[in-house]
Amino acid sequence: MTAWSNQATILGQEETPVIARLLSRLSLTRQMGGCQIAVLCHMAGCGRTTTAAALAWCWGQTGHTVKLIDADPAHDLGLIVLRNNSCPWANVEYSQTLTPASPESASEQLVLIDCPPITDPAIFEILRQVQGVLFICPPNPVTLRTISVTADALKTVREVNPNVELLGVVVGIYNEYDPTHSAMLDRLRQVHGKLLLEPPVPDDPAVRAWPLDPGSELPVGAGRDAYLALSKAIRDQAERVAAR
Repeated sequence: MTAWSNQATILGQEETPVIARLLSRLSLTRQMGGCQIAVLCHMAGCGRTTTAAALAWCWGQTGHTVKLIDADPAHDLGLIVLRNNSCPWANVEYSQTLTPASPESASEQLVLIDCPPITDPAIFEILRQVQGVLFICPPNPVTLRTISVTADALKTVREVNPNVELLGVVVGIYNEYDPTHSAMLDRLRQVHGKLLLEPPVPDDPAVRAWPLDPGSELPVGAGRDAYLALSKAIRDQAERVAAR
């Protein structure tokens, strides 16, 4: 039995106070319109939080209203986006809880949830509420197994949330000069095809240093270029899912 199948039994158990509070907050996403996207990874250090922040910044720059939810108990997202306790980016709202959007913005708002690692039982409760899932992974052999685990998790979640969909897989922290990374990227392309979103996000020193200047714009460079390209592809997927 996998860790995810164990987590699925939460549905048949009495909810803990923590889970109950989480579900109370997450249930509000159904009132928010647009598309709710859970940003997942299998462990810390995969680029999940950076990707959530970068996508929010990219979409905000193009005029889309984004609600960025910091659902990881570590709250590392705030280290990137907050300046003087608020997010200064255009059209982006940061929160550690979910509240309904105003009626005029609900139909257009994108909700991005920076989630705990997939081994955290709370993830299952989040997936019960969202429409889309974005999986972030490094180009290493473990990724082949963790993508399969995530796919199995979505199968379980669809029993209670039939509309949830894996929007795609983003490869982060990619070093084109590392032969292992190149080989793994080729393998991931072969195995997952169009599910693997392009381009991979390079290991950009400027992006790694982003938290040193909280609330600043996404640094100019190869990482920013990759995120801008990905944001367009993911936005198209989000619009398709939201229109169902």
